[in-house]
Amino acid sequence: MDACFLAVDELERIVFTNAITSAWRPANPDPVAMTATISATGRRSPTRPTRSPSG
Repeated sequence: MDACFLAVDELERIVFTNAITSAWRPANPDPVAMTATISATGRRSPTRPTRSPSG
């Protein structure tokens, strides 16, 4: 999978997509383009993943 990190905030969140390549060119991902945000909460317990729709 060729993907690109869009944002990395240390110990807080990671945003990545497969809609563009690592060369920052439009991609043709199969089966679907996606952008994902992985956020970490400030809890001492294990990170709880959350999902939010993108517009």
